[in-house]
Amino acid sequence: MNNGSRPKFRFQNLGPVKDAELELGDLTIIAGRNNTGKTYIAYALYGFLKQWPIHIAQDPINAKISPLNQLVKEAREAGMFKLPTDQEALQQRRTEIIKRIAQYYSEYALRGVFSADSEAFEGASVAVQLGDRPDIDFAHPWMSLNQEGDEWILSLKGGNSPESSDGIDLALCYTIFMVPEMYLKPLILTSERFGISLFHRELDLARNEMVRALQQMAPDAGKKKSRLRSPYALIEKASSRYARPIHDNINYTRDIPDLADQKSDLYEQKRHDDIKRMMNAYYRVENGGVRFVSTARGERRFNLPLYRASSSARGLSDLYFYMRHAAKEGQLLMVDEPEAHLDTANQVEMARMLARLARSGVKVLVTTHSDFIVKEINNLIMLGMPFEDKERVAKKYGYEEGECLDPDQVRAYIAENNGLTRCDMNDYGLAYPNFDENIREINRRSRVFAEHIWANGKK
Repeated sequence: MNNGSRPKFRFQNLGPVKDAELELGDLTIIAGRNNTGKTYIAYALYGFLKQWPIHIAQDPINAKISPLNQLVKEAREAGMFKLPTDQEALQQRRTEIIKRIAQYYSEYALRGVFSADSEAFEGASVAVQLGDRPDIDFAHPWMSLNQEGDEWILSLKGGNSPESSDGIDLALCYTIFMVPEMYLKPLILTSERFGISLFHRELDLARNEMVRALQQMAPDAGKKKSRLRSPYALIEKASSRYARPIHDNINYTRDIPDLADQKSDLYEQKRHDDIKRMMNAYYRVENGGVRFVSTARGERRFNLPLYRASSSARGLSDLYFYMRHAAKEGQLLMVDEPEAHLDTANQVEMARMLARLARSGVKVLVTTHSDFIVKEINNLIMLGMPFEDKERVAKKYGYEEGECLDPDQVRAYIAENNGLTRCDMNDYGLAYPNFDENIREINRRSRVFAEHIWANGKK
C-alpha cells in the first residue's frame, strides 16, 4: 500500500496558539512547558477528526460542501457514481472539499469541541492540507470499486437499497478523498482520566436522577411551553460544560465493561501485557466494575476495586483496556500527559510502550512535559539507525527489535512562542533544545553548589 504524503493541520488563534502547523507521524510528540497550547491543539485536532464524517453525512451540513453534495445526490439516485482517475482532477476536488469541511468546522463546530461561547473562539481556525491520495485497499460490505478506462466506478451491491445508500457519502470520502489518518475515529485519553475513573459512576447516578425527576415533570397549562421544551435539552445543557474530548473520555470509561468481550486488533500481540509488567498487576471487569489485581502471590497479592487503587493504576486502566479490547489498526490514539503519576522508570517504560504501539499499526499522538519520555523515544530512534554492533548493544540494554523507530515514523514538536517548532532530525536523533538546556542548567548548578561545599569543607 502506498501511504502517500502525510496530511498537515494548521491552527490559528486558538487560545495561546497564534499560528501552528502540525504534520502527523506514526508517533507524534508535542512537548513543552505548561500553558503553551499543547492541549488546545490536541483537542482541536481530535474534534476535527472525530466530527468530519458528521459534516459529510448530515444533510444540513452537507449542503455547504459542494461539489460533494452533488456527487452524493447523484450516487444515491443512480446506485453508482463515476470519478476520473486523473490524479490532478481528483486532488483538486479533494482540496476543495476538505477546505469547505475545515471552514465549517472552524466557524460552527470548533467552539462546541471546547464547550465555549462563540466569543472565546472568534477568529480561531483549523485548516487541512491533504497529501497525495494513497492507494487504499477498498473493502465495503455494500459497495465495489472498479476502474473502467479513465474512470472510477463505485457501485452499490444489490442495487440502490436504503441500507446501502445510507453509507455512500462516507464511502466516497474514505475511498476517493480522504487519507488513512482520517479513516477511523480517534480515541483520546485526557489528563482528566484520573478523576474520570473515580467519579464516572457518580456522574451516571446524577444523570439518572435528573432523568427521573424530569420525566415526572410536565409544563403547567398556564405556563409557556418554552420553559421546558424538552427534558433532554436540559440534560444536554447541564453536561455541556465538559469539553468534547473529556465528554468522550467519560463515555469510553463508562463503556469499558461492555468492551470486555471484544478483542482489539492488537490482542494477539499482547500489547496490554506491557502495562501488566509495568504495574505488576492487571485489570479485570467484574460485576460491571473494574478491579486492579496483583500478579504477586501469597500475602503480597491484592485485588482492589479501581477506585481504591493508586493514581498511576487508575491512569493506566483506560490504556490497558484500549490495547486489549478496543484498538483498531490505523486508528489515532491521543494521550494527554502519558507520564502523569508515573515514576521515572515507568516513564521510560511508557515511551517504549508508545513506540511498540506505533510499530503495531496504531498511530499515536502524545502531549508531554517529560524529558524521560522524550529522551527514551530518541534512544529508540537512534536504535532504528544503522550502526556497528547494534544488535549486541540493544540486547545489552534490554531493547527489542519491535521497539526501534524509523526516523521517518516520528514527528516531534516543541510548543513555544505561541506555536509549534518542529524538531530537527540529525545523526543523534531528535534535537530537543529546551529539555537539553534545562538539564544542562540544573547539572551546572549542582556542580557549582558541590564545588562551594567542597571548598568550604577544605577550609
